[in-house]
Amino acid sequence: MNTSSEKLDALVKGLTELPPTPQILPKLQQLLQDEDVTLLDIASLIKIDASLTAQIIRLSNSGYFGTSTPCASLEEAINRVGFNEVYQLVSILSFKKILDTGIEVYGLKPGELWEAAISTAVAFESFASLVNEDLNTAYTIGMVHSIGKVVINHILIQKKRGVDTSSIAQQLTPEEEENTLGFNYAQAGGALLRSWAFPEIVWQTLEDQLSPMEPAHENTRTLACLLNLSKHGGKQLVGLKGKTEPFDSKIIEALNLDIEAPTKVMQMATKRFQDIQNLLRAF
Repeated sequence: MNTSSEKLDALVKGLTELPPTPQILPKLQQLLQDEDVTLLDIASLIKIDASLTAQIIRLSNSGYFGTSTPCASLEEAINRVGFNEVYQLVSILSFKKILDTGIEVYGLKPGELWEAAISTAVAFESFASLVNEDLNTAYTIGMVHSIGKVVINHILIQKKRGVDTSSIAQQLTPEEEENTLGFNYAQAGGALLRSWAFPEIVWQTLEDQLSPMEPAHENTRTLACLLNLSKHGGKQLVGLKGKTEPFDSKIIEALNLDIEAPTKVMQMATKRFQDIQNLLRAF
């Protein structure tokens, strides 16, 4: 790790205003990659957090899952919704407090970053299925791809580092971030996820998302390219199709995908996004 990364890590660790670390999520992701994992293994981990346990039981009893028989225990709730769905529920519950907020220095209103997180996660999950990448890893990366903007917002606004934010454009670009702070939101997000002990592939992909064809880490090229497609796809899901560029044909080619693949993926992702929106109404 170079000196600039070490300085950024120290800066991130010194931020006291961020919400609590989602400690269970990386551990749950690791558990689900074990072929021998059991329902009791997952329940034992989640039960560490009483609030999370209660919320998952409540959501499993919502109309979204279409049953009139209420679950009385976490084990029943996990059995009802399924292992992967539980992971996504934990992801949503873990990151909602962090991402569902206004981001002043980017001109983002409450809910806008959260909507982008959910839509990109859904699109990424769908794209990942084409190339046999782990779906939970993809969902996580899509969910947190812009979390570095929360970090930068805290640094510029709450830490008051002597920066005149009135002169910063509402759509703060990575170049402006680097000129102001010496790093961009992708690097800040990677540092935050690294400090939270997320798997290396997750935080490295975040760091490489701005240069997917030439990533700094050799093992992230596929995921970084998929994230690029997913960010475009996420904008389509939330109705910003006319405000985004077409899918990058060079990235589609680099992934050895058919040129029509993104269109087919987005048809699948649209249905999934509608399902997630229905689930969110139960929160």
